[in-house]
Amino acid sequence: MSLLDTLKANFTKVKTRVRYARFLNGNAPVFSQFGDDVYTSELVQQCMSRIADEMRKVQLNHVIQVGGSSQVKNSSLNRILEYGVNDYMTRSDFMDNITRSLLKSLNAFIYPQFSYKYDAAGNLKERDVIALYPLNPKAVTFLEDEGGRLFVKLT
Repeated sequence: MSLLDTLKANFTKVKTRVRYARFLNGNAPVFSQFGDDVYTSELVQQCMSRIADEMRKVQLNHVIQVGGSSQVKNSSLNRILEYGVNDYMTRSDFMDNITRSLLKSLNAFIYPQFSYKYDAAGNLKERDVIALYPLNPKAVTFLEDEGGRLFVKLT
């Protein structure tokens, strides 16, 4: 065997017949990478939907610790969590929205709307939560002033 025949034998592809491996359900086992954004995958979207569907069923309560026991507080927050968090969505829609936001960006931002009650002297007497709005910012910046107060800038 000459040198040329040896090189040819080493670099020539041997043709073999291959086929897809059999799966139990009959589908072809073809998998690919997600690309730059894993959340564009239909499989990931379906998993997030299942988690969000289960979170829609959660009953939320405002609970306080009194002594060594927990008690459900009779508050405006409990009322809106039970009857509707704002004028545009139900509690289950709200939970679905913030769950999807949490799963996608690992953060969930909620804007509370308050009503304020003052006494005759103008001092703040009471502050009640009247609505909760889920926010979906594109960018979040945490700021701090000279006094050490923390601010969040949502864009």
